[in-house]
Amino acid sequence: MTFHIRRREPLEDGLKRIAREQIGIVIGHFEDTGLSHNKKVHSLRARCKKMRALLRLCGPVMDSAFAEEDARFRDAGIRLCELRDAYVQAQTLASFKENYGIKIENVGDSFEVDPQTLNASLLEMREALAAVDDWQLNATSFYDIAPGVARTYRKGCRAWRRALESASDERFHKLRKWAKYLWYQTRILERVNKETLYLQRIRLQVLGEVLGHAHDLAVLEGVLCVRADADNSILQRAIRQKKRQYVQALKVSREVFRKTPDEVVANLALWWVDWRGGGSIAS
Repeated sequence: MTFHIRRREPLEDGLKRIAREQIGIVIGHFEDTGLSHNKKVHSLRARCKKMRALLRLCGPVMDSAFAEEDARFRDAGIRLCELRDAYVQAQTLASFKENYGIKIENVGDSFEVDPQTLNASLLEMREALAAVDDWQLNATSFYDIAPGVARTYRKGCRAWRRALESASDERFHKLRKWAKYLWYQTRILERVNKETLYLQRIRLQVLGEVLGHAHDLAVLEGVLCVRADADNSILQRAIRQKKRQYVQALKVSREVFRKTPDEVVANLALWWVDWRGGGSIAS
């Protein structure tokens, strides 16, 4: 399975292929009785994010179908969000035991999910897979996906600037969201210029990991702030570590968003022509 457009395949076929493969991975994991609930939920949430990034790439040519499909994958990820977040909170807290020698309760490698909830998610993914065939993308050239690329990059730039203005958890969470979408879109288009886009993908991957860790610490901070029995030393360490992650995220973001959206799209358009073997962008 390949999470990128292939050189010789029609654009619409490639986008639909990627969608089917990603949804198929989730279905396979949910049907695997040997996988833990943690791995199943992680697979679902990760693929839902990939699908929402793909939808934003081709959204401008999907008309009203975009909102319906985007809501489907958004809601599928949210359904199991609280359980996953509770597990991550416990894991993040447990990491302080190793780093600072603090005694806390041991955390396992998984969590339990109501079978009904898992079955509902599996059914929804099967419905999503069937729906891909009915997507009316009308995507035949780079012109059709260029607005989606530009919008995602522009949203990321805006989120970065807002985080520079005010280093709030909310603003960094927004930056993480758009950086993730841009990371996945870069992976989809990476073969257009492997050398240049690979470097951008790595930067985006690092940015996502840094912001992901900061988000976990922010959630942990929120939990500790409302607990009367919370150890203040753990809280302060979490805050300091989170701030360090934010500083690193801003540094990486300067590299990620150093070009304007117009420059990004113009470069991709030229690379697309060369990659497809000459001719025009509309092919």
